[in-house]
Amino acid sequence: MDLITPSLDTLFSPTPDKLYFPACLAAVAIIAWLVARHVPFYRSAVDKSLSMRHPNLDGFRGILATSVVFHHFACNQGLLATGVWGAPSDFLRNLGTIPVALFFMVTGFLFWERACRGTFDVRSFFVGRVRRVAPLYLFYAIVIVACTLYWFPGNVVDAPIRLLADLLKAVSLGWFGAFPVNGAEHTGYLSGVWWTLAYEWRFYVAIPFLAWFVATRAWRKLLALAIVTFCAALFGPPGGMALLFAFGALAFEASRHPAIRSLLGTKSAATVALLILAVAPYPAERYSIEGALPLLPVFLCVACGNTFYGVLETRPLALLGTASFSIYMLHMAIVYAIVRAFNKFVFPINSVDDSGVWALSFACALVAVFCALLTYRYIEHPFLAKRNDARPARRTVEPAREQSTAAL
Repeated sequence: MDLITPSLDTLFSPTPDKLYFPACLAAVAIIAWLVARHVPFYRSAVDKSLSMRHPNLDGFRGILATSVVFHHFACNQGLLATGVWGAPSDFLRNLGTIPVALFFMVTGFLFWERACRGTFDVRSFFVGRVRRVAPLYLFYAIVIVACTLYWFPGNVVDAPIRLLADLLKAVSLGWFGAFPVNGAEHTGYLSGVWWTLAYEWRFYVAIPFLAWFVATRAWRKLLALAIVTFCAALFGPPGGMALLFAFGALAFEASRHPAIRSLLGTKSAATVALLILAVAPYPAERYSIEGALPLLPVFLCVACGNTFYGVLETRPLALLGTASFSIYMLHMAIVYAIVRAFNKFVFPINSVDDSGVWALSFACALVAVFCALLTYRYIEHPFLAKRNDARPARRTVEPAREQSTAAL
């Protein structure tokens, strides 16, 4: 596998992209918070986020989701310039692959924690997953199908059965990943993030079996992680995805030890982890052992509560993290529409200098974030609130059942 090693010159003399990106990300987060803080709902959501068991996790997810927006803007720019979908530089490519890899680790971390509790309610787990994914996914599926039929019409002539099959796939909550709708290969420009949901759902299906397997004996955890690592080395990218989930599980196990947690929660550990990520060679295939290992120190720090100099617990990033699923799911159609409109009605993007390109990408990200805040408020949250309201009710019912059983 080809490895690309960053040079010291690029490390200490960064390219404009490496300077514009953090500035744009910070500006998006700050502006979004300055607007949203005037709405009691968003203030309450951020307060709740910062009072969670892992208060740094939403800020981390906010960075990851917003980074993917900038990555897909670069992909649209590359499409206009060369006719090929893809980011024009390694740095911009990593703004997509690294966040997705870390998102998989976050999933592995959270659900391995749940699997190791000793009691696992399969029904409530899958009901919760459907409540979490379905409302926003189905809303966006409608948007994707409508946009595809409008922007890329007539791809399959006299093939209603094919279109019906695509519509059925579209309501699968991501099980089939990304796929052409009505034969339009360009659908991926709007629904490209769906491929990650396919891996997420397969991990969800494995969780009940993992919970049964690892809850009884500690050595079984090591065996499960060893099997996943072996599969990652043997089968390439599909196994590599499983390895990312396994790294999240490994991070949870590390975070359970007070000594490790204390060590990795320091600013020094954050600095070392970031330096490793900056100087480590990165392969063309990020979803592999070689690509995942440099990310592990950063995620170990996050799992151990490291706030990375307090940044991950700031209110602007907590706001982005609260709406991170909406940002991640919605942004591709928004970016595609803005880029095409600008290129057609203003002037060609390829004639704009770096500062102008980043200004447009900043505008796309800001619009995507504001749209995501609305969908979180009116589509995601109502179902999340119902799920959270149901939990206390179950807790009160179960003790009552136990007491009645004891009386009998």
